[in-house]
Amino acid sequence: MLDVEVNGREFEARGNSDLEMAPHGVYPTSGDDRWVAIAVVSDEEWRALATDMGLGGLADLDTAARLERSKELDGLVAEWPRPQSREDVELRVQGLGIAAHQVQNSPECLADPQLAYRSHYPEFDHPLLGRLPVEGPRFKLSRTPGNVRWPGPTFGQHTYEILTEVLGYDADQIAEVAAAEAFG
Repeated sequence: MLDVEVNGREFEARGNSDLEMAPHGVYPTSGDDRWVAIAVVSDEEWRALATDMGLGGLADLDTAARLERSKELDGLVAEWPRPQSREDVELRVQGLGIAAHQVQNSPECLADPQLAYRSHYPEFDHPLLGRLPVEGPRFKLSRTPGNVRWPGPTFGQHTYEILTEVLGYDADQIAEVAAAEAFG
């Protein structure tokens, strides 16, 4: 709404495209439902990727030209990794100094060495589910570090605290709610 108000631009769905980076997307690799995300930020990165892909004639496109031709470039980039594994593409593109990462499912995220190094999935003992990983905050801030302190609550675990401490109910009011079978 602010963009319309200030700049007069109507919102349109962009999918994986970006207003400042091109190519920028998720591209298919070999295997069933295997993908790699690639985000080209600078002209230097594009030159490196285009050269590696054998697109020398397009290597000198600047950001404005790449944004204007983003659909065409996305089509070319989408064909390049198809015969390769996502792991190989990820390492190859990262080796060029370009942001890239394989798209992962949940078990793969849990096994990801970088996420493990950053303690992204701390484990907790849940009273009903046993030991389980819980996704932590995506950012590590030095002055206000977020963290996960416990697993999700069980159904109704904090009902009494909410009713008494937050809503200020007394014993009679709680009894009325219970008699109305509102606790599930």
